[in-house]
Amino acid sequence: MSYIGFAWITAILYSSSFLVGKYSTKHKIANPWLYNFIWSFIIVILSTIIAIFQGAGIPHDWRSLVLAGFLSAIASVTYTLSIYLLDVTVLGPLYNFRTPMAVLLGVLMFGEKLSMNQMMLIGIMTIAGMFISMDERFSIRTFFRKPIAFALLTIAVSALYNASLKYASVQNGYWSTVLWFNIINQVFLVVTVPLFWKELHRVRPTDYIHVSISAVLAGLGGITVIPALLGNLGITAAILSLPIAMVIAIALSVVAPHLLEKHPWKVYAVRLGAAAVMFGSALMLSR
Repeated sequence: MSYIGFAWITAILYSSSFLVGKYSTKHKIANPWLYNFIWSFIIVILSTIIAIFQGAGIPHDWRSLVLAGFLSAIASVTYTLSIYLLDVTVLGPLYNFRTPMAVLLGVLMFGEKLSMNQMMLIGIMTIAGMFISMDERFSIRTFFRKPIAFALLTIAVSALYNASLKYASVQNGYWSTVLWFNIINQVFLVVTVPLFWKELHRVRPTDYIHVSISAVLAGLGGITVIPALLGNLGITAAILSLPIAMVIAIALSVVAPHLLEKHPWKVYAVRLGAAAVMFGSALMLSR
């Protein structure tokens, strides 16, 4: 399978994980630190079992894996907090900002060059992304909010994490990277245990079902994303940023608005239009 095929599979897995995770954070687990730790722990178990059976061994370059694991931990924390702060139809399309960031990282880390046309496309994506965050008041000032700033920080860390993961995979091999960066990620997250330890008894066992499903989907995506990143960082970032979760969330708002969110169709029309502009620009940018 080509790296583009892996990128599409990863995009579907990540979007599905995002939607199930949003439901869990809204209806099941109130503490984001508890949710994030359980979510990451399940991913570690899944990836460890698969990687060991695939012959993962001792890595050659621990520094690259520690960096990838650290950035993965930061990305998972900021991602989880963003889920609690923002609607699916806002956070999902904002990930299109990861595409220009990935392209810029490609320039800095791998010596790629940007043309004037590519720089213009980055500007178009930035402007279009501001319209995605608009609420019922249709004020551009809704973009300049702390939750949006936090989400953009999440996306920036995610772009850095993807670049570090690609580098670690080149240095250590596919399955060894899958095994060790996930374990290192969980080690870093141990420091968050005091933030949720006293609340463990308040969560029923059945409340962990949805976070477990989200984690399995994300864990499988974390495995399929590596061959995609090894193929092309920019094109993979563009495909991963497709607003699949947003489209599904808008559809669900019609049949089951209580599950995730509900806004007027005027708001959704603006968000869909802005996402379309960002999607088209991302594809052109990644050619």
